[in-house]
Amino acid sequence: MALMTCPECGESISDKAEKCIHCGFPIISNSEANPEDDQTNTQQVEITSFNIKGNNLKKTVISVLIILAVVLTGIFAYNTVQQKSTEAKILQDKKEYAQNLSLVRAAMIEGASEAEHVGKLMGRIWYNAIYEEYDYTTDEYTHENGEFVDDFNTALFAYQISEEYEDSVELIEANQVEVTELIKKLQSPPDGLEKANGYGY
Repeated sequence: MALMTCPECGESISDKAEKCIHCGFPIISNSEANPEDDQTNTQQVEITSFNIKGNNLKKTVISVLIILAVVLTGIFAYNTVQQKSTEAKILQDKKEYAQNLSLVRAAMIEGASEAEHVGKLMGRIWYNAIYEEYDYTTDEYTHENGEFVDDFNTALFAYQISEEYEDSVELIEANQVEVTELIKKLQSPPDGLEKANGYGY
């Protein structure tokens, strides 16, 4: 408790007293005498409170920015991985398509070559049977008991029931199946290879 001087009688009294104990003079409190001081104190409290809130807000903003940065980094990394994965798949699809294209061309050439061989051999058998020409590739079909057959149809039939003919037919049929399956895989070419199959689609 602090002491103060009574403005009326000049005696020392408590600064908390409402009136002088010596002369009875009413004492005005500091807050009533100086309302500006009270307001200043209130403002100081408010400013301090604001500063505390301001610091919390700053921390919150920084935290949000850090979280946002982490999320954006994660999204970017994910998109990068996805893009690389997509590019790798596109490259693999193109490689696979090119391989299938090479396989179908090779298979078609092989099948056509075998079919051509059968056709040419049948032509030689027909010719040699009619004109009685010797040829080691056709003699087993154009000859019967050491003599030329009387009818070229007999020679052609002998060839068509032979193991050689059956092997050729099996090879051609298997080739047709392979080509059909490969062509199915070539129906939807990857971007950039639309004209690679030679048909322009």
